[in-house]
Amino acid sequence: RSISLKEDSLPGRIDAYITGHLTADLSVDALCGQFQLSRSRLYKVVREYYNCGVEQLIRSLRVAKAKDLLLTTAMPVTEVAYQVGYPDYNYFIKVFRNATGATPRKYRAQGSM
Repeated sequence: RSISLKEDSLPGRIDAYITGHLTADLSVDALCGQFQLSRSRLYKVVREYYNCGVEQLIRSLRVAKAKDLLLTTAMPVTEVAYQVGYPDYNYFIKVFRNATGATPRKYRAQGSM
């Protein structure tokens, strides 16, 4: 995201769509359908602009939103998990810990100090 993206550019639209639809079906096939792209074109665009794979981009946007919700709301962690597209609470904790090095509760506690 260090590259400045135009709002109407394809990478910008992909980013905005994923961010705005975290609880929706964000499979590669769904994204290809949404943007009328082939799988290889979607992977190429994401790799070129974000230097990661599609799944990694989705995961990083979900974790970023979860971090924001944890620090700016009193929402229970289970609700945060659901709001960012992880209906499985335990899986959310695993993904969050791998990305941040802390559990969601610990992250919230450290952020509020």
